[in-house]
Amino acid sequence: MPSQLQLPSSQANSSAEFAENSADRGSGDEPARTLRRPRNIWTPQLHQRFLDAFEHHGINHATPKRITEFMNVDGLTRGSVASHLQKYRYQLKRIERREPFASFLVGKIKPSPSPSPSPSPLQSRL
Repeated sequence: MPSQLQLPSSQANSSAEFAENSADRGSGDEPARTLRRPRNIWTPQLHQRFLDAFEHHGINHATPKRITEFMNVDGLTRGSVASHLQKYRYQLKRIERREPFASFLVGKIKPSPSPSPSPSPLQSRL
C-alpha cells in the first residue's frame, strides 16, 4: 500500500479551519450558514496516485471508497474522489468515442506490437 500523502498545506489548514468554524455554527442568534469545504487541487502527484489506485483495482472494481483507501491521503474525501473518478471515466469514454481503437492511449494498456512483415506464401516458394 502506498505511503501516507498529505494535501498541500493551504488545503490542510483550511480543513482544520472548516472544523473550527463548523463547531461555532450553532451558537448565538445568527442565521445558520452552510460552510463548504474547499475544493481539492489535483496535483500531478495526487492524480498519479489516483491512477495507480484505479489501475490496481481495475476499471470494473474501482470504486470511490476503494480508491480513497488505496490512496491513503489525509484530507481527501470520498466525495472528492468520486467526482474525480466520474470525470476520469467520462474522459475515457470521450477518447474511446473519438478513436474507437485507441483505448491503449490511456493508462498502462499498451498496443500489441505489430508483427514484422513476413514474406507472403507466394514469395516463400520462390
